[in-house]
Amino acid sequence: MFKNLKNNFSISFFILILILFLPPFSDGGRNIFISEIILILIGLLFLFNLKKGGVKIFYSKYLFFLNLYLIFSLIAVFFSVSPYNSLIIWIQNLGYAILFLCASQIKFRKQEINCLLKIFLAVIGALCLAGIYFYLTGGYSRLTSTFWWPNPFAGYLLFALPISFYFFIKDNSRFKLLSAPLLILILASFILTGSRGAFLSIVISIFVFSLLNIFMSSRRSLVIFLKKHCLSLLCIIILFTTLIFIINAIKADSMAFAKRASDSQDALDVSSNIRIDYWKGTLEIFRDYPIFGSGLGSFSNVYPKYQENPISAGKYAHNWYLEILSEQGILVLIVFILFLSSIFMEFIKRKNVALQPFDFALSIGLLAFLIHNAVDMGSHYPANMVLFWFFLGIITMRNMKCAAHNIKYKKLLRAICFLLIIKGIIFLYSNYNFLKGLEYQKIGEFQIAQNYYAKSVILNSDPNYLRQYGIILYSQAINFSNKEMLLNKALEISKKIIKLDSHNDLNYELRGRVYKELDELEEAEKDFRKAIKLNKFTPRHYINLSSFLIQENRLSEANDLIDEILAIYSQDVVEIRKLHILKNQKTTSGIEKDIDYLKNLKNNIE
Repeated sequence: MFKNLKNNFSISFFILILILFLPPFSDGGRNIFISEIILILIGLLFLFNLKKGGVKIFYSKYLFFLNLYLIFSLIAVFFSVSPYNSLIIWIQNLGYAILFLCASQIKFRKQEINCLLKIFLAVIGALCLAGIYFYLTGGYSRLTSTFWWPNPFAGYLLFALPISFYFFIKDNSRFKLLSAPLLILILASFILTGSRGAFLSIVISIFVFSLLNIFMSSRRSLVIFLKKHCLSLLCIIILFTTLIFIINAIKADSMAFAKRASDSQDALDVSSNIRIDYWKGTLEIFRDYPIFGSGLGSFSNVYPKYQENPISAGKYAHNWYLEILSEQGILVLIVFILFLSSIFMEFIKRKNVALQPFDFALSIGLLAFLIHNAVDMGSHYPANMVLFWFFLGIITMRNMKCAAHNIKYKKLLRAICFLLIIKGIIFLYSNYNFLKGLEYQKIGEFQIAQNYYAKSVILNSDPNYLRQYGIILYSQAINFSNKEMLLNKALEISKKIIKLDSHNDLNYELRGRVYKELDELEEAEKDFRKAIKLNKFTPRHYINLSSFLIQENRLSEANDLIDEILAIYSQDVVEIRKLHILKNQKTTSGIEKDIDYLKNLKNNIE
């Protein structure tokens, strides 16, 4: 395939392969290095094609709405409660938009697309095999693969299922020897994820496009298709069902994937009731921040203030659209929906869509992913997002019929590409130093850890990195002679963090501890109370404040405060909050120890 391509297009194609297929092998792309590498590669991909002239702009409504979405989203950053974090995530989203632009504007050869899809299926096959291995040997009750979480992996498989089926019906009898086993493997893995939302999403998507097929072509074409492939489909169903039973027989836990707990005790299963609590919280956040939202990426920090009960703790809204609404406001959500709708409307305007099985397969995967993200968090996994934006771009490129124009804003686009590359390089350096700091902190080399943390925030004012730097300074101050200097430095950092991220309870906890060591007791109490106000279900904040009150001999207040949190955390609630990661292993969130500590404090008071 590469023989007929010029050198820089060969490089571009190789870069594209890395962008699409590197993330799933690194925690679904959530590895802090991979996300930055992907940004750099997207910037390089677009630069190569700009230089060659391989990008031609096809003006249409979708491009107008995409630009409007990015502009409104950027404006919302300035109203964020955590502007720095929001800006960084906005740049990540800008990278996805550039990837979409590459896919929708570059005229890929048919051979190139086929090659990409076959590599994709090979990657999926490897991920499924790895997932089955972990499922059999790791004690997992559901298949997670390298994503380490079943639902996002099921979201990834939503793209793979229709594409693998496309190759199955497309290939001749010789190649079916490869495509059929792969389809069976993917189907079995999909079922073993146990993701009910994903199951429902693919069924709805197939139903929608089957109706669309009938409407745009004829019922007869669907009947002919079913008659032609009914025997093959029946064999596939029998074989993948058999494979599931064989896998569970080897696991010695027949139908283990079906034994999902109906309550929230399983950390791999966020129950429907808890999802409803998340959605209520997002709507309350939207009520307080209707126009521009609380800030892109701020849900995990803002939501605890609106959390109804201690069980409904969470980092994600489990609904992409409500999350956009609460984080970026009504304008961004409307424009995003208009962007997606403009592409879908162009698609259904085409005649004889049923005669394009490749478009049909891609569209089923895209719609299933969009439906799934109305009840789950797959959009937080870069592996899923690069596939979504790339396939969305491909389907756009294949269905848009607009005249191409020369690019008027080449300098701006180059600047954007350089922004992605520079941001990626800076954050790679920052992430490396931060991880080295954690590594040395774990082995007790606090001074070396402190130096690495200091390096990690030179060019990157990530509030989480700054807070860790402040914590190590605070810890060092307690144990070393130059206490006042270290505490003042920690105080300076904690104040900076709060300016950057004003709704994170952990920032106030740190500053309160520093103030306490500096004997600025009034300020310390204010920060401890602020932490509780922002996250009223974190027992550690009650420990900080009650210990402070006991030290001040305000025993009655301390006792009332402890009673308040103990009334929330009954023994049943404590058990529910334990995280059941592996079948025979429990990793608690630390809640149980905190509650026991509070009980001991109360006994000492009495």
